[in-house]
Amino acid sequence: MKAICLDVYNENTKRALKNFLNRYMYAFDYIKNNAVLDVPCGSGLGIMLCKHFSYNVTGMEMDAELRTYAKEKYNLDIVEGDMRKRLPFKDNTFDVILCFEGLEHINEDEGILFLKEVRRIIKDGGYFVGSTPHMNNSENQFQSNEHPCCYSKEGLAKTLCVLTEDPSDIKVRADYLQNTFFFSCIVRKLSVKKNDNLIMDTSEEEWHNCQKFEHGWWVKVLKRIGKPQIGVPQMSKDEKIKKELEDSCKDKIVVDVGSGPLGGIIRGLTCRIGIAVDSLSNKYIEMGWIDENPNYISINAPGENIPLPPNYADVVCTMNVLDHTRDANQCMKEMVRILKPGGKLFINVEIRKPDQIWKGHKIAINQDFFHESAKLLGLKLLHDQVEHYERKGELDTYVGIFQKGE
Repeated sequence: MKAICLDVYNENTKRALKNFLNRYMYAFDYIKNNAVLDVPCGSGLGIMLCKHFSYNVTGMEMDAELRTYAKEKYNLDIVEGDMRKRLPFKDNTFDVILCFEGLEHINEDEGILFLKEVRRIIKDGGYFVGSTPHMNNSENQFQSNEHPCCYSKEGLAKTLCVLTEDPSDIKVRADYLQNTFFFSCIVRKLSVKKNDNLIMDTSEEEWHNCQKFEHGWWVKVLKRIGKPQIGVPQMSKDEKIKKELEDSCKDKIVVDVGSGPLGGIIRGLTCRIGIAVDSLSNKYIEMGWIDENPNYISINAPGENIPLPPNYADVVCTMNVLDHTRDANQCMKEMVRILKPGGKLFINVEIRKPDQIWKGHKIAINQDFFHESAKLLGLKLLHDQVEHYERKGELDTYVGIFQKGE
């Protein structure tokens, strides 16, 4: 791969530059204000373009001549690295990784190894974005030492599955004018694998329907028995777990995710700062269900996107909530993100099988889901149990206590 040299301007370089710019224009929406890696970055011109959109852009290139060119032309310090080997970066470093006209320069097995390295160094939920010539490219109808691999659209999508288990995360678009496939893929790493016993996410439409059901349910309850009669929810029937929660929250920063209309479990705790997070909080305030001066802070937000900084809370708790979220995996990640190292996560949720979901509860998770989540998210399992209820129609409830690693 040779550097695009603008010192010599003719029809060939004009066409090459136009194609080059089109590739990076495809990526601009992804890179804004993110930590970006461009590999292979060639002469560094793409990095110069990206720097208009992101403060943190890194380039990697194996060709010493191109690295020297980048230094002399743009004063860029390009990292030396080979796509066929372990990439010289720490785990979870980048939000976005760009790979324009790179995959065709390594063979298929090397491409799989490269994508596994991309998965290692990119952050969970990051984007892998790039392009590669398609098999019908008149300029690339044969494989050579320089281009040992050419992809079909289906073959490229299948290869990108190394980065995610959900095919809907992968987008491949053919541009026949440029003889190129453009691709993007969301990289999902810290997620429990899907199986027939779990339903861990739902559509946006179904989630909104769940929200309407939840709001309507509270309207009926509060009309029937009145706000003053609503007691503080209990994390468990087990007195030891109740005491563990009370002791852990005393004089601490505590966040209740999915708190409901009355502050949730925080009302019964003596915490220093109590924060009640619920996606329906604004509705509850409009209905007069949240006091004007409660002894907690109410935040209107879903559990999948909690507007609090990392390592903020001493304790995070969630009670009977994860089974009617939009994405249980993402909620787990967010709760761990805002939890301080050494902090505790208390979870209570009804255990459902896929055939037990209904209009208000579209998620079906079980004890195995939390065990797997703990491994993926670096949580220490302090206690877990399944509690049984005698009343007809009552589902078993999972109760777990986890601690975030230091």
